Amino acid sequence: GYYNWTVFLQADDATLNTIDHVEYLLDPTFPNPQVSSYNKANNFSYTSSGWGEFEIKVRVIFKDGRVQYIPYWLRLQSKIVRPVIKTVKTTMVKK
Repeated sequence: GYYNWTVFLQADDATLNTIDHVEYLLDPTFPNPQVSSYNKANNFSYTSSGWGEFEIKVRVIFKDGRVQYIPYWLRLQSKIVRPVIKTVKTTMVKK
């Protein structure tokens, strides 16, 4: 299927305040595979849609010039229902 998805930074306000912007390098099949977010209010998020799975290369650019690279594997799939298996512990009693 086709999915709407959002990628964002999860960090405390003190850390988010040190970030200038975030660049996302998407799969080359996207019409615009390199996007940037300057919006701290939404945790530098980016929203798109697509299918399948691919690596998003996240580049965090800090206000002091430092750069941090974070690879993120995005897997778009419907929720899979998995069975719950319960283990019952038994003890043997000698008679």
